[in-house]
Amino acid sequence: AQFYLEVININHNLCFGDTSGEISVAAFGGTPPYITYFIDDPLNGTAFSDSSVFTGLVESDYSFWSVDANDCTSDTLFDVKLGDPGKIYIDSIKVIDLSCFQFDDGKIDLSILSGSPPYHYQLLEGNIVLLEGDALDAILFSISNLSASDFTLHISDAHACEIDTQIVVNQPDSVFADFVVTD
Repeated sequence: AQFYLEVININHNLCFGDTSGEISVAAFGGTPPYITYFIDDPLNGTAFSDSSVFTGLVESDYSFWSVDANDCTSDTLFDVKLGDPGKIYIDSIKVIDLSCFQFDDGKIDLSILSGSPPYHYQLLEGNIVLLEGDALDAILFSISNLSASDFTLHISDAHACEIDTQIVVNQPDSVFADFVVTD
C-alpha cells in the first residue's frame, strides 16, 4: 500500500517572528507503527521525532516524511506553509510641526499596517500616556493638538504583538525683540 503523510492541523504563529507555530501530520499506509517523523525547512535543515506533532516552529515552508516499522520511507509532503501575520509597521508617517512657538498645534498622520487588527495605540511622552485609542483596521488616522516633544507611539494588535516608534514634533524658535529707546 502507498505510504504517505497528510497535514492534520496547522497552528500559525500569532506574532511576527514567533516560534510558537505547530504542525501535526498523520501517516497512512505502510506498516505501522510509524517509527520516525522527519521535518525539513530551509532555515534549520532536517530534524526528526517519534511524534507526529512538531512544535516551536517559525514561519517557513516545511517538508515532512516518515519511516515505518519496515524501515520504508513515506512520500514526502512538500511546501507546507506555516505563517505569521507579518510585522506591525507604521506607514506614511507625516509629522506637522507647531506653526508657532508653544502653539500646541502639532499633528501626526499615520497608518498602521500588517499585524492583526484591531489595534490599540498609546502616545507617550516619557512614561506618561498622553493619549490612547483604538483603530479597527489599517486606516489613516491623526493625532492632533500636540506640543513640541519627543513621543513614543506604542501599538499592539489583537494578539498583543507590539511595536514602538519614536516621533519628534518640533517647533520654531521663539521670537525675542530688544527695544532700544533713543531720544
